[in-house]
Amino acid sequence: MPPKKKSAPEDLSVPAPSKKQDGSTGYLIALGVMLVLFAGTVVILLASPQGKKLLGRAPSANSNANAPAAGGNANANTNTPAEEPAEEPGLPVGGQVELVNAMDADNVVIVDQKVIWRSESGDLTLVEHASDLLPALKAGDSALVIVARPSGSTRTIFAFGCAGGCDAPGATQPIAFDPALRAFIPLINPPDHYIAGSLLSPNQRRMWYTGPSGEEQRELWVYDFVNDKQTVAVRLPAGESLTECVPEIGPPESVRIRWTDPTMLEYKVYRGSGTVPFCERPRTEIATRTVSVPQ
Repeated sequence: MPPKKKSAPEDLSVPAPSKKQDGSTGYLIALGVMLVLFAGTVVILLASPQGKKLLGRAPSANSNANAPAAGGNANANTNTPAEEPAEEPGLPVGGQVELVNAMDADNVVIVDQKVIWRSESGDLTLVEHASDLLPALKAGDSALVIVARPSGSTRTIFAFGCAGGCDAPGATQPIAFDPALRAFIPLINPPDHYIAGSLLSPNQRRMWYTGPSGEEQRELWVYDFVNDKQTVAVRLPAGESLTECVPEIGPPESVRIRWTDPTMLEYKVYRGSGTVPFCERPRTEIATRTVSVPQ
């Protein structure tokens, strides 16, 4: 018998794996697409005017400067308030509040007052008739006067003075005026004291004052126009006085007090020793001192 032919070996190849989609691969692809879109959006936003403004924004004025300044403290605090007032929205740049007085026929008595914003571009009326907002102006011989323009504040400080034909020593009853609101803002804690230019600090934010005239002065007070706050800066013991002389008759007593800068007062101290006619014999000066004014 012829030999049997060997059968061909069976195909032992491994079947190809099925092409079932892997879920994790699809997730990674979707995540990549989202990241690309997000990055493109960020680039577009930063390239916009708003984005450039954000990138160029200066550091906050209330931050602590930890980098050492030349000749200064490495941890110098920069919380110092700005001295220059911000421009008021809706008002011409570079202006300030002013008063325009309407006089009587004899040009002696103030009969009406207008509050304006004066700038290089002209006058803008803020209040046509001040007496419409302040009825007290109609009730006597009073008129507004500007007594202070506090640095770092957009408000102007007015006070009530004489409308004409009176011998009042100065303005009193200060009141603030806000040019943006076009309104007078009452001050709650002002001193009952005449306001004179010699009392104002160099930046006109504060004024010093003592007690009523004709009395022994042992206390030196400071009023803050911006914060509407009174503070006692000096209180002398018995035997010392701020008063150079207390007269029996004649002119009022005098004190020697002055601002050396917006934060410091210098004052002379005298030995208290009764009264003399017309202050013919000034008191003995004890010392010249300074005091830091609360900020």
